[in-house]
Amino acid sequence: MANNQGGSGKFVLGAFIGGLAGAAAALFLAPKSGKELRDDLSEQAMVLKDKTNEYNSIALEKGSEFADYAKRKTISLTQAVSEQSSQVVDKVKTAKEQVLTQADETQEDSDVEENEGVELIEEVSNQDEVATALNEKQNF
Repeated sequence: MANNQGGSGKFVLGAFIGGLAGAAAALFLAPKSGKELRDDLSEQAMVLKDKTNEYNSIALEKGSEFADYAKRKTISLTQAVSEQSSQVVDKVKTAKEQVLTQADETQEDSDVEENEGVELIEEVSNQDEVATALNEKQNF
């Protein structure tokens, strides 16, 4: 879309310059007196000045529109990036909490298993003592 507008702008500018060159050639080649030629040149200079001011106004207006558009897009993109980064931060926090919870549960399971192992060793040790005591009684 921007390329299309730039192309038409170049065409209009080229047509305008071509028209001025044609008008200047017609003035110089036409059989007129010096005063008439100067008056025609002055008139063409005024037309050129008016056209230049018109194009300047159009360029300023289009530039302002483009700046407003760019500003709106920048704000929109900034908001989108901010929202997405907040979502990512929330997901990371949630994942961290889940990992910590799982680590705590694993530690608790490990502690329970360790306690069960110690109890089993104590029980076996007690049974061994009982067996030894019975053996000693039988040997007497």
